[in-house]
Amino acid sequence: MKTVIANWKMNVDHNETIKYFTKLKVQNEFFFQKADVAFCPPFTSLYTASVAVSDTKFNLGAQN
Repeated sequence: MKTVIANWKMNVDHNETIKYFTKLKVQNEFFFQKADVAFCPPFTSLYTASVAVSDTKFNLGAQN
């Protein structure tokens, strides 16, 4: 299995984070069955992202 890590280089608010993960879960369901995926959002979106991915197979990391 492949691993894909997405390091966000954007500033988004909590609502945009939720929209991003909602769209991602629907549109890319097939791809994520073929790879382990981790997202590393900015710390300001880390909690929101953790809630958004809690019911998925996505992994979450943090930037420093």
